[in-house]
Amino acid sequence: SDEKELAAEMDGVEATQLALVEDCPSSRAAAAASLQRYPSGDNRRLVATALAYCGDEAKAVSLLNELLKQSPSDTFLNSLNRPEVQALVQLRRGKYDDALGIVGTFKPIEMGAGPENSPYNIPYVRGLIYLKKGDGEHAAVEFQRILDYRYLRSASIFIPVAGLQIARAYG
Repeated sequence: SDEKELAAEMDGVEATQLALVEDCPSSRAAAAASLQRYPSGDNRRLVATALAYCGDEAKAVSLLNELLKQSPSDTFLNSLNRPEVQALVQLRRGKYDDALGIVGTFKPIEMGAGPENSPYNIPYVRGLIYLKKGDGEHAAVEFQRILDYRYLRSASIFIPVAGLQIARAYG
């Protein structure tokens, strides 16, 4: 039903937000609740991302592969969700250059404002990669991009977290 799918989506949002603030036990619980409510919906995009942030590589990749099999020509899935999850997996493995190769350089689609878009995800991941790589200057550019475009999603958790990451980049 629509209510179950909406509730699952909200659990997925919560899982992602908790992962961004590095509360992985709570993120995993919200992700599990999302999948329990609606195991075959678009909420899997959010859950895969949350799990990738928290290092649950096998489950994140499995969900991503399910989505790609179901919707192989989905533009947002292929240009945003897939590279985000794949880059996070490489980041967690310590393969920073591979992760950067996946997300590439900034592309205008990343900051699109459509209803399905998540404009801050890829710049945030790219910033994290640079930060882990020890390149604070490039990391700060990516996190600042989020702040510069904060009007796209003014209530997004990425905005305050990007501010925190900028401080880490200059630290």
